[in-house]
Amino acid sequence: MAKFCPFCGVQLEDENSFCYHCGKQQPDAESGSLLEQTPLSNSFQGDPPSPIPEIPTPDVSFANTAETNVCSEPVKPPKKFSKKQLILLISGAAVLLLIVLALVIFFILKGTEQQHLLMYQKNDEVRLTLPELDGENFSFVHTSDYSSEVYGAVYDSKQKNMLYIDQQDSENRCLYYQPLNGKALRKGERLLISDHVEEYGFSFSKDEKSVYYLEEDGRLYRYDLSKQEPESLFSDVSSFYFDAENDRLYFLNTDDGLFFKDPNGKEPSRKIAADIKVFVPSKNGKTVYYQKEDSLYAYDIGQDDSQRLTENIDSIVQLYPDGTCYFTTNEETSRPLKELINDDMAKADQAEKEGQDILSFSRFIDAEWYGEKSESSIFSPYVEILSVSDNKLTYRFNDYIVQDFTSEAQIQSDGSAVTVIDMKEGGEVHITFTLSKKGDDVVLHAEQELVREAEEGKGQGYSAVTTGDYTLSPYFYEPTPDYEWRDKLRQEIENNTYAYTNTILYYYNGTEIVRVAENISEAGTYLNPAEKPIIEYSKELEEEPFQVNLSEANKYTTVGDLAQLIDSGRESNTVSQPCFAVNGVETSIDVNGQFAQSFQFNEAHSAYYYLLREHEEDQTGTLYRVKVSDDGKQQPEALYQNVSHFLLSGSQVWYYQNVSEDRNTADLYVDGKCFAKGVAPYLSTFLEDGKVMVMKDYRQDSLSGTLVLMDNGTETEIAQNVHDYAAYDSSYIAMIQNYSTESYTGELFAYDGGKELIFIDRDVSSILWLQ
Repeated sequence: MAKFCPFCGVQLEDENSFCYHCGKQQPDAESGSLLEQTPLSNSFQGDPPSPIPEIPTPDVSFANTAETNVCSEPVKPPKKFSKKQLILLISGAAVLLLIVLALVIFFILKGTEQQHLLMYQKNDEVRLTLPELDGENFSFVHTSDYSSEVYGAVYDSKQKNMLYIDQQDSENRCLYYQPLNGKALRKGERLLISDHVEEYGFSFSKDEKSVYYLEEDGRLYRYDLSKQEPESLFSDVSSFYFDAENDRLYFLNTDDGLFFKDPNGKEPSRKIAADIKVFVPSKNGKTVYYQKEDSLYAYDIGQDDSQRLTENIDSIVQLYPDGTCYFTTNEETSRPLKELINDDMAKADQAEKEGQDILSFSRFIDAEWYGEKSESSIFSPYVEILSVSDNKLTYRFNDYIVQDFTSEAQIQSDGSAVTVIDMKEGGEVHITFTLSKKGDDVVLHAEQELVREAEEGKGQGYSAVTTGDYTLSPYFYEPTPDYEWRDKLRQEIENNTYAYTNTILYYYNGTEIVRVAENISEAGTYLNPAEKPIIEYSKELEEEPFQVNLSEANKYTTVGDLAQLIDSGRESNTVSQPCFAVNGVETSIDVNGQFAQSFQFNEAHSAYYYLLREHEEDQTGTLYRVKVSDDGKQQPEALYQNVSHFLLSGSQVWYYQNVSEDRNTADLYVDGKCFAKGVAPYLSTFLEDGKVMVMKDYRQDSLSGTLVLMDNGTETEIAQNVHDYAAYDSSYIAMIQNYSTESYTGELFAYDGGKELIFIDRDVSSILWLQ
């Protein structure tokens, strides 16, 4: 009959004395009815086992028992093993035990190691494969925008299961649970958790048996993966954060109220505060630090009230789990406006004031002058002054010789204007204009001299002079002199200030506030080594004091317009200076007005590295290093010159030199020594196992080269005609070969250490993800 474990329900063989599943000793067949109990139904998947049939009691006769003497032969003592046999027996048992332990350790490590996952794009489709599938691949999502599906996916600790969004249309954003194994992928098995999930609003629980997710309507759920059932936790949630290390759930409601909940506890959620801007829990999960309005608070879990730590905060740049933080404050700063204005018109305006009674043609632009016409005069009935610039007077008049004639006259040092006109019949007309006053009226006096030279061999030449006065039109209004509106603008400048915002960076160390720097323009990259919180930022420095010339203004200019000119001028007159701070102590890096390329921090050396490009023809420059210190007094140190690009890997500094003319290849160096020659810049990868991938013989026409694996000076050619590749370590390398520059696609292969490459797919445009 079938034998089942009465403790866990697993079916056993008759001879099993111990259950191989739960390890418990089985009752003896003669000891009672435990052997016939029905196994637990929930120990099985599918239909329960058939009931155990009743076994009939056999008809056994004991009539002749007394007649049989089973001990008619003398009882022999148990056989003893020799010393040699005992040694061999113990040795064999030890070897067997070692084999069992090795198998146990192998399967434990096999179960805890992370597997690789490769995603790539093929047309408008994202496909995936696993190294264990030997090139077999599967459709992941169909979309042109795969950012949330690929880069927003969440994996469990072993990367054996994945949460991701598949958004087939603009309305439904579906959250799926995907087991990453060949069986599930082949069958297309995936679990739909929600069809209206909020983008990036999902996370595994600490034991990875549940999923927290936020739907678009603001309801937060916990989904049990084994029961495949959702449990509604909270409503009106705008975002949440799951602290897996301390198994705590934090969420913000639609009013920016901060709550926390122990997912496994029976206590209801507790509200910490309202109107939260940013928060971070401590490493032990016992305290939550958060910003509310302009203050930083600390809340100890289980307490009723929060403690205010500091105030006057506009924006927290970086908040650390120990409650220290960098923050900025925007301070409105002003200075006298006249300090930013260069009055380059002061002398000219003063001269115009002093010569106000001196008549000048510039005062009568667009003026018409009328005169008396006489038979002896060839002058026009009127003269019009059109413009005055660069000591030239442009005028127009009408006479009997030239109709509607426009010409220019050169303004002389005495204020008159003289022009010479060639006559069609020969000769020249010399005209001189002067301004004078008759009483309160301004008169334009014109003297015209007609000059004709004698023809060769025919008499004498002659000249005739005609004069005339022109009176200013009564409809002409002399424009206001420029110095008058400038004087008014000068008075407004004297009475106003220029206001601007000065962004100041502070550091709160847990007890006091330290002023770090001012004129902060950018603080976007933050590093947080365990020992010292480090922050990177930039300061805007003026190359020289900037001023706006008053000559740029016109009669419609206001002080507000001048302030805008100052704003734009200061932007073009400033340089960005990279800085970093350690525990609130600033280190400024003098880059001589240049842009620091690839500003990178190396934790192994506790130093920053950056590149200043000095040679435009090959885009190379000097690689510098500045060490991090508490006093902020470290100076940059020049390491290598003619560097085009550099990378940091552990304690090593890798960089490229000797760039070819076509910029397709360069020599790769490490810590001052040549590592490889003629490799493609920007296409080297430093693997987790310490090996290096480089691309050699790179060709611009095909955008491809030879992929080489380098290990302690030993080169192993992986493949030729490689366009792109991705590698985590040398055990699995994905690459695109045979790339077409017309279709921008190629064939995807994988290298797993074997002699032959593994074909995965064709018409592949890019490798998206390998981890």
